[in-house]
Amino acid sequence: MAPTGGAVGEDGAAPAAEEPSAAEALAEVAYEVTVPPNARVGDQLKMTLPSGVQALITVPEGAVPGAILTFELPAAAVGAAAESAAAEGGMSEEKAAVAIQARVRGFKTRQESAKMVAQAKASAAPADDPQVIEVAAVKLQAVVRGKKGREESQKLKVEAASRPPPRVSIEDAEDAEEEKKEEEGGCVVS
Repeated sequence: MAPTGGAVGEDGAAPAAEEPSAAEALAEVAYEVTVPPNARVGDQLKMTLPSGVQALITVPEGAVPGAILTFELPAAAVGAAAESAAAEGGMSEEKAAVAIQARVRGFKTRQESAKMVAQAKASAAPADDPQVIEVAAVKLQAVVRGKKGREESQKLKVEAASRPPPRVSIEDAEDAEEEKKEEEGGCVVS
């Protein structure tokens, strides 16, 4: 009996499985991986692709934590490895689809979160509110006055340190004490 619903060879038997064409064999599949926070240039990142294939990626020059690295693998190699992994109880297509969907949802969520943060920063302080402007002006004036006061204090300290200490003789000190008492209206006995 001949197979139904498919191509039939000249002898009435089903044709042998077709080999992938040269274009399909050379096709590459692109993947992305985010560089973890503790990774450095030259570190090797081990990851499991959605097909269940494990890949080892070396962090290239210029890659910083949080950067997304894109790499390509031959589709034929990934497919063959995925088939062998599936035969050994690896990740099923359903699990791979769930993993891809989770990554896409996470990406979209991070984008939306970044937009919300940018909007919150933009609307945090309305620039046309007179009360906000007054508070900002007072704060700015206080900062400027404080800086100016610290600079003046530092300048006086430097000047005082560079001056030699005054030399006062005992006689000069006694004369100054007498003048002070006379100004206060006191009596000086010599």
